[in-house]
Amino acid sequence: MLAVARENCGAFDNIEFRQADAHDLPFTDNRFDAVTCRLGVMYFWDCQRALKEILSVLKPGGRAAFVAWGPIEESDYARTVISPFAKRKALPALPPEALQPFRFAESDSLSAALSNAGFSQPTEQQQVVACPWPGPPEEMWEQVYELAAPLQPFFDSFDPDERNAAIREVIAEFGNFYDGERTDSTTGIVVATGTKSV
Repeated sequence: MLAVARENCGAFDNIEFRQADAHDLPFTDNRFDAVTCRLGVMYFWDCQRALKEILSVLKPGGRAAFVAWGPIEESDYARTVISPFAKRKALPALPPEALQPFRFAESDSLSAALSNAGFSQPTEQQQVVACPWPGPPEEMWEQVYELAAPLQPFFDSFDPDERNAAIREVIAEFGNFYDGERTDSTTGIVVATGTKSV
């Protein structure tokens, strides 16, 4: 991922790429004007610790922004993937703090986590955005399966015939969003921001 990021930055030479644990950032306090995290906050194993760590590296007045997956019912993408499996077997119940994609789908839950970590002026909004895939539905399913590591045990818990039937339904449903070149569904997201007090 770091190699791809370096390649994508082109001729810019004022960008540094480093691998780090969000729970133990290798930066001094009060260093950054802004911090962003796209579709990662749901997987912080100790969310309050990681958010406090992010707050500490922000300069006073600095701002952090987080994007998380929104409610399944707001997402053609998530419903298409999960429904064929869930109609065959209920998704296992998960505790609210479980590391799973929809951990912050409930309204105001992510902004509450920011407030609890010490961020001031937390805001939160839910949006529905495009979720394009530059290829056919079969590739989109493969991409979803690879990215949805927390859900893989559920997808893999079915006997082979049932699992294959569910996958065929997912691919057929994604076919409704395929224009011959791209598979363009939509997904719900949560965008939350917070500021470090001056």
